[in-house]
Amino acid sequence: MSVFICVDEKMGLLFREKRLSRDRQVIHDIVEIAHSPIYIESYSAVLFNGLCDDLVIKECLEPQLTKNYCCFLENMQINNFIHSADEVIIYSWNRIYPSDFFLDVDFIKYNFKNVSTHDFKGHSHDKITRRIFKHV
Repeated sequence: MSVFICVDEKMGLLFREKRLSRDRQVIHDIVEIAHSPIYIESYSAVLFNGLCDDLVIKECLEPQLTKNYCCFLENMQINNFIHSADEVIIYSWNRIYPSDFFLDVDFIKYNFKNVSTHDFKGHSHDKITRRIFKHV
């Protein structure tokens, strides 16, 4: 399974149950590199509206998705999904936002290695960094 997630520079995910930011270039990038339908929660549907025809929208994503799936997480911890993941793709903004919910996973503990880092200009952010972690 490929897991996509967006964070700020301090690994913040949410503030008061709301996303920190959004950038349509990130969604375009996710759609371009996803290898199967992208599973998302209904909370995230607005981000993909009109940008992806291959979405599966659920009220609650199940961590037991098979390895052939892609999922986008933004309002839940990755810890429940890490055991099924082959790769984790993290997009980080070049900013720090107020956060009260953070990405908290030790990739080394779960045998993930950063195999790729790519910076690009987003629509609303001057610099977005995409890091791909693969299970080794």
